[in-house]
Amino acid sequence: MPAAATVCGGIDALAHTIEILVGTANNEYTNQILFLCLNKIWRWLPVAVKEPENLEAREQMSWAAHNALANGGVPNGHAVAHAIGSLYHITHGNACAMVLPTVVRHFALYAQKNIQKMAEIMGINVTGDALKDADAVANAIHVFCQELGLDTLQKIFAEKGYCDNCREFTEKMLPLVMDDFKSRE
Repeated sequence: MPAAATVCGGIDALAHTIEILVGTANNEYTNQILFLCLNKIWRWLPVAVKEPENLEAREQMSWAAHNALANGGVPNGHAVAHAIGSLYHITHGNACAMVLPTVVRHFALYAQKNIQKMAEIMGINVTGDALKDADAVANAIHVFCQELGLDTLQKIFAEKGYCDNCREFTEKMLPLVMDDFKSRE
C-alpha cells in the first residue's frame, strides 16, 4: 500500500479515536478501547509508513482502525473535515489532520481527564491546566501529521492557488457544529 494511503487511513483512524475521546459520546467502555487504539496508532503508524512490508505494524493499525470506527462511530469533527475535503479537494485523512487540533482545543475544559491521558500516551508532560494540556496535545498531533508527510494547509493552498483561510473556516465552523450536536443530547 502506498505511504500516502497508509498515512491518510491512519490519520482518519486517529481522528475517529480522538474525536470520540474528547466529545460527548464516550463512556468507560469505549474509552478503554479507544485509548488502546490511540496507543497503537501513535506507536505503529510511523512504522507502517516507513516500513510498508512490516506486517506487525499493518496488523496493529488494522486493529486500531477497525476498533476506532466500531467503537467511536463518525464524530462531529468529521463533518467539518468532509466539508474541507470536498471544498478544497483534499484527501479525507489530510482534512482530518487539519481539523483535529481544533477539535481537541474546543473540548479542552469538557474532556480534561481524557486529554491528560492522551497526553501521557503521546509522551507529553501533563500540567494540570486544561487549556495548556489541550494545546500541547493539539500541537503534538500537528507535528505527528507533518512528520508522517502530510502537507500543511499553507502548502496545499499555495499549490492550488487558493487564497481562502481554511484555518479560519475550521475555527469558526467547528464550534457551530459541535455546539449544535451538544444541544441535541
